[in-house]
Amino acid sequence: MVISTPFLGAFNDYVEIYAKKNHDKIILSDDGITLKNLNLQGISVSDSSDKKDFFDRMLLTYEIKLDNDEFIVEATDTNFAQKKQSLIEAIYEINKMYMKNETNNV
Repeated sequence: MVISTPFLGAFNDYVEIYAKKNHDKIILSDDGITLKNLNLQGISVSDSSDKKDFFDRMLLTYEIKLDNDEFIVEATDTNFAQKKQSLIEAIYEINKMYMKNETNNV
């Protein structure tokens, strides 16, 4: 299932996340689009230790797992809304790496 959000991504397109049911878990994902978009903008999280630290901190803060460049969050029926929000916030924060790169802050 695709969940469209009202939030804009790196290319002024709407951020979409993907959900699939796996027994009693709901797996939420960005389908690898966040890192793919950064790469299209010439940004690699491994370009510098500052970028890598920022990226790792965002994954830890929002409890995101990284699997083959895909952001993954496991949710249940009871915490679905909170986990969905965490994934959206992580995508938003990591998308800011482009703007930070432009001003040499990362």
